[in-house]
Amino acid sequence: MSSEDAALVTLCVADANILIDLENGGILRLLFELPYHFIIPDAILEELARPSPDVLRRLAFEVGSLGGESVQEVFALRPQHPQLSLNDLFALFLARDRGAMLLTGDHRLRLLAQEFVVPVHGTLWALESW
Repeated sequence: MSSEDAALVTLCVADANILIDLENGGILRLLFELPYHFIIPDAILEELARPSPDVLRRLAFEVGSLGGESVQEVFALRPQHPQLSLNDLFALFLARDRGAMLLTGDHRLRLLAQEFVVPVHGTLWALESW
């Protein structure tokens, strides 16, 4: 990918539930027909059974990780949002740190992303983007 092409690509961090929804619908690989670069937090990748980490790697998801400061922020924020998993928060902070859009079907996570001024969309947005 040229630097000009890279400037046109929007980064998207995928939360586990959107990956599961698209896999269950048999359309996960269609994500890569969209003009986006998809990232999955390393913690989510290792947690998933379906779609498997091998499938996600073959589909060319980038695996991202948080820096130490962001991990500390996640653990500090977790008690205020017990309804969200650590992996939900990892996805949010990875999107924030990378200047990416967050893709999630979790309403509570979407609301928190809006508080952090992180662009956020859900499964229906992905479907409508095709």
